[in-house]
Formats: sequence, C-alpha cells, structure tokens
Amino acid sequence: MDFACVEVKLAVELDGVSHLVRKSADKERAQFLKSAGWSVIQFWNTEVYDDLEPVREAIYRACVERAKSG
Repeated sequence: MDFACVEVKLAVELDGVSHLVRKSADKERAQFLKSAGWSVIQFWNTEVYDDLEPVREAIYRACVERAKSG
C-alpha cells in the first residue's frame, strides 16, 4: 500500500515493474485489507506519471463513494 485514507478505509497501490515479481504478496495484502473492510485501488506508475488527473479523479470518486456507503 502506498497511500491510504483511513476515514473511508481506502488503500491506494501504485505498481511498477518491481511489483511484477511480487504479485502474490500484493494479492495477499489486498485480500487481507478487503477482509478488514478496506477497499483497494491500484494504478500503474506510468498512469501517474503520464496522466495524473484521471488517477486523482478516480481516487476522489472512490473516497466519495466509500464515504456515502460508510
């Protein structure tokens, strides 16, 4: 997990090439967080570097939706 909003239990994972060899560990961590009531959203580093605004919007929308349902 790279960032989190504790208020709405949203975890943000930014993945790069190093995560290709850690898929299993990342999947286990995401499943653990989900079992604890968290939502996990993932983005590739290239999405952040090349087109940040849609990533920011997706994170914002996820926070709003989690706040509504929480």
